[in-house]
Amino acid sequence: MSWYMSSYVQILFNIIYIMRTNIESDRIRRFMGIVDLVADGP
Repeated sequence: MSWYMSSYVQILFNIIYIMRTNIESDRIRRFMGIVDLVADGP
């Protein structure tokens, strides 16, 4: 029982970690896009 619970928690942490890194990478990509726009602009 405890082994099943721990593996479930591990999978849950992996999903949260992947989602968090995806959100952060998307934010970084958007920030880089803004930097590119500013660099291209004036």
